[in-house]
Amino acid sequence: AAAMHGDNIMDSLDEDLVPASGYCQITPDLYARSNSIEYVTHALSAEPAIPLCTLQPHPKCCLFVAWNGVIVLVYNGFPRSLMLAKERLCTLLPGLKDENFGSKWPKTTLAAVKDGTPDLTMTQFERLRDICGEYSSKIANCNIPINVERLSIVEYERRGLEKLAVRKDILLHKNRQLDLNSSVSSNERKVVDNVVKEWSNLDTYLPKVNAPGSRISSYREASGRGSTCVAFLDPLPNELWQCLTEFQKTLNDVFPERYVWLNDSSLHCTLRSIHWK
Repeated sequence: AAAMHGDNIMDSLDEDLVPASGYCQITPDLYARSNSIEYVTHALSAEPAIPLCTLQPHPKCCLFVAWNGVIVLVYNGFPRSLMLAKERLCTLLPGLKDENFGSKWPKTTLAAVKDGTPDLTMTQFERLRDICGEYSSKIANCNIPINVERLSIVEYERRGLEKLAVRKDILLHKNRQLDLNSSVSSNERKVVDNVVKEWSNLDTYLPKVNAPGSRISSYREASGRGSTCVAFLDPLPNELWQCLTEFQKTLNDVFPERYVWLNDSSLHCTLRSIHWK
């Protein structure tokens, strides 16, 4: 309410709830007129500042094969700070389209299937799941959090974010509550757990993995333009980078010419797309 209506609302708030720097006033006409990247920046820059946090790979299944065969790095849920950012976008920018389910569970797309590649057989899929499980365990044993120090609002030419038209970074606020800001609610954990448990039944999940769509061309030359809010992972923690490099080499050896890997500098976790009604 304070962000929408400005200083007038502060009089009715408890002193402790009012930041010393005041509030960023975002009036209805500000977001109603345009889809400018600057208006999204205003929303994410409003007081109180969003604190920095970490993303933690899922403890049991951080390397996962999503629908359409996409290889992803999965996190244990959106931490408190990133949920604040997502909620602020939803509240302050009601002109946005409803959020897609794909950004409701946090992940990083690592690779997509090469166009024209044959479907996986059940034997191949079992081998693929075993490899993902092996390297998921290695990453879990290392306990490697990923620092999130900034959010980025981008206008992209390729949805894999390997080619951007505009990028606007917002630095997150440093404070002494990193553990609290990085904590993940039980509801958020449940969202992710419900996704990754899908491949506990390979018979029902394999058709979803082999379903057409989201091949590598859709991330590159066949991609439409768009806007999104993300946390880039560049640079990755060195230990995690080494695990992912070994994982990539293993998959390329076992499934030659099947996967195309996105550039390291483009790797990100999406908070939500920025598309307007």
